[in-house]
Parts: sequence; structure tokens; C-alpha cells
Amino acid sequence: MFKYTAYINSLVAILLGLFVFIKGPTKKQNLLFFFLSLSIAMYAIFFALSIYNLDYYHSLLQVRIFHVFCLFLAAFIYLFANELVFSNTFKKIWHFIPFISTIVVSYYLIYGDVVKGVKSIGALPNWTVPGSQFFLYLFHFGLFSCLGLFLLTYYMFKTKGILKERIKLVLLAYLVGLGAGWTTFLPGWGIKIEPYGIHLIFISLFIIAYAIAKHQLMDISIIISRFVAELLTILLLGLIYVGLVLLYIKYVSHGIDILFLTWTIIYGVLIGQIHTKIRLFMQTTADKVFLRGKYDYYKELAEISSQITRTLSIENIIQILQKAFYEVIEVSNPRIYLQTDFNAPEVAPYLSIKELTFKGEELILPCMLENKQNAIIVLGKKLSEDPYTDEDLKMLSALANQTAVAIDCQRMYEEMLKAQEQLLMADKLTLLGEIAANLAKEIKPSLLRLQTLLDVRVGKKEDCLNNKEEITNEINYIDLLIEDILRPIRKAKT
Repeated sequence: MFKYTAYINSLVAILLGLFVFIKGPTKKQNLLFFFLSLSIAMYAIFFALSIYNLDYYHSLLQVRIFHVFCLFLAAFIYLFANELVFSNTFKKIWHFIPFISTIVVSYYLIYGDVVKGVKSIGALPNWTVPGSQFFLYLFHFGLFSCLGLFLLTYYMFKTKGILKERIKLVLLAYLVGLGAGWTTFLPGWGIKIEPYGIHLIFISLFIIAYAIAKHQLMDISIIISRFVAELLTILLLGLIYVGLVLLYIKYVSHGIDILFLTWTIIYGVLIGQIHTKIRLFMQTTADKVFLRGKYDYYKELAEISSQITRTLSIENIIQILQKAFYEVIEVSNPRIYLQTDFNAPEVAPYLSIKELTFKGEELILPCMLENKQNAIIVLGKKLSEDPYTDEDLKMLSALANQTAVAIDCQRMYEEMLKAQEQLLMADKLTLLGEIAANLAKEIKPSLLRLQTLLDVRVGKKEDCLNNKEEITNEINYIDLLIEDILRPIRKAKT
């Protein structure tokens, strides 16, 4: 019975690792979790095979193989903890030391004297007999296991926010898995019990998967929704195909002929076209019915992000953001600081922050555009006391980026209006200059004529009387000229 449950758990572990990896294939945490799951699964399979194998040499080989996977298990535990805390795995040469150590000790496991043989101990027919080099195995497993435990414990007390919550869950999984692993040694100490504690190791995988899903990829309810929708879609389409096959066998033919192959290929092509649409329909329907709060939550955040990009008013942008923070996300003490607020003392600690950051219980969202801040959003913790999920952070990060773009567009719009006003003013000044030049050109001859008529003879009464009519004509001409120039200006004003 133990063997079969170990096989089932191993299959579930591999599927779980694949599921997490597919959800984030570019993330090293997900890749390391997949290899960790694979190591645990293979360890359990060969452990189950070895302890009940009646062939001595086959059992010895299987014992050595499951110890090899234990070495990989310890290495991946350490690397996963390192990536969780530092996010820099494989960037330095010493990150490859666990692999080098695993390969070296594995060589001695297979060809050396790490495991001398197997013998019947307690309730188990076969158990490990340590060899003269067994200390290499213990040193490797103990070193990297303890390093992983130390990293998780130390940084759990140093970090805050999402990382702290994630480390707590992984540390819990670590302790469960390590404790479960030690129970497999009980038969070797004379306790007559089958090593069922190994199954707890698989529970630790579920805890780690939950930590990744809850705090890194997305809300776990969304993951479950997608997984169930995919499963139901496959089940539905599979049942339809089985039904069609049964109908074909009953009413058309009992053998596989050209007609059977033809409609099977057509059905396969059709499924390839509609599979995604059916899955999305099922998922959306399930989200609306069972996860309505989450469904509306992310839908509203997406709509708010879209609204921000469609407004060019700072007041409207702030109003939309306030609605998101108070009514949708429901956070405490949300604040939005614009560039005009950057000189305020309370804003100074946030000016050096260039990416999404937790500062105590506050979430800082710098609105960056071309490496420059044009606004800062500060959010308190959620009123529900739930931590921010990675899906929240992705949506809020996108919201901050769109806010930065919208504010910059508003700034550019204001500058454009100002430039337009200046351009219009420049055009007016140019027009007035042209008018003045034309006016001077037309009036100057008349003024010279008047000056001539009113020269030194202005003192002689008879000369003034003789020139009166001519002077009047020149003045009337100037008046008409000015009226012609001012007429289009008056029309433009009206």
C-alpha cells in the first residue's frame, strides 16, 4: 500500500511542479520549485521501490539512486531559499557550488563506498547500510539544508510586507518537509513502523506552491479557477468525443476506417479552434458565479487604468485614483503627491524610491516616466488586513505607470495650449507690425504734404484760407485709411 501512495504522491508532485512552472516559466523561483518537486517525486519513487525489492542488487542500486535525489533535494532547497530572499541565483559562480557538490558526492554514491549495502531493519526488508564515505552524504545534505533553513529564518525577521509572508509559508513548508523526512529513519532505529511520514513531504510542496501562487504569481483563487476551467473543458470535449465514437460504433461501423479517421481529424481541428474559447467561457462564468468579488475587483481596476489614460485633467485623474483606492482596493490612508508637493517634508523620504517598494506597512508606488518621478502614490495596508498579492502589485504598478503617462500628457497639453497662445500672440504682433508699416507708408506722404502746406506761411491768414480745402482733403484721406485698416480687426474681435 505504501508503494502505491508514494507513486500517486510523486505524480501529483510532478504535476504540481509543472503547473507552477507553466504559470511563470521565466521566473527562477518557479523553475527551482519544479526541480525541487521532481527531486522529491523521484526520491519517493526509488525509496518505495528499494525498501520492498527482494532482489538485493536491484535494491542496492535503488537505495543509491534515492540518496542521489536526496542530494539534489538539499541543493534545490538551498537554491530556492536563496532565490526567494535575494532573487539573484546563478548570477555568481558560487551559486553553482551546490550542483558541483551534488555531482561529486553522487559519483561516490554510485561508484564509491557511501552506501555499503542494504539489510533488513525493523519493519522494512531493505535499509541503508552506511559505508566509509557516508560522511560525504551527511555533510552535503546537512550543509545545504541548514543553509536554507538559516536564510529563511534570518530574513523572516529582517523583511516586511509580501516577502515576509512568503518566507513564513516557505519556512513552514521547510519544517514540515524536514520533519517528515526524518520520520523515514525511524525503522532504522528499531521502531516497527512503515515510513508514512514521507507523505508529509508532499504537503510541504503544496504549501510552497501556495506561497508562490498567493504572493508571487497571482491570487490562488484565480489559479484554481483557471485550472478547474481547463480541466472541465478537457473533460467536456473528451466526453463528446467518446460519445461520438460510441455512436459511430453502434450505427456506422465497428472498425477504424477512412470515414472514422476523417471525422476524427475534423473533430481534432475543430477542438483546436474552439478549445480556448470554451475554457475562457467556463472560467469567466465560474468567476462571475463563485468568485464575483475577485472578478469585479480586477475588472474594476482594469477599467480604472483605462479611464486614467482617457483624461487630460489632473483633477479627474486624482478623482479616479481616489475611487480606486477607497472603493475598489479599500486601503487605509491613500495619498497622491504631485510634483508641486515634492518640496513638502513628508514627501522627502519617498523621492529616492524608483520602483514599487514596501516601507513598513506602506506601499510606495512611484509614477515614473523616463526615469523621472512626476507623482508618488502612497498606500496604507488593506482594510481587510489581507496582504497585497502579486496580482495586486502588477495592477497597481500598471496603474502607477499609466498615471505617470496621463500626468505627462496633461503637462504637454498645457504646454501646447500655452505655446498656442504665444503663437497667436506672435501672429497678432506680426500682423500689427505689418499694419503699422503699411499705415506709416500710406500716412507719411500725407503728413509731409500737410507739413508743406502749414509751413512758415501758416502765420499768413490768406495762405491758410487758400490751403484750407487741400488740408481738409488730406485729413479726410488719413481718416479713411485708418478706418480701412481697423475694420478687419474689429470684425475679428466680434
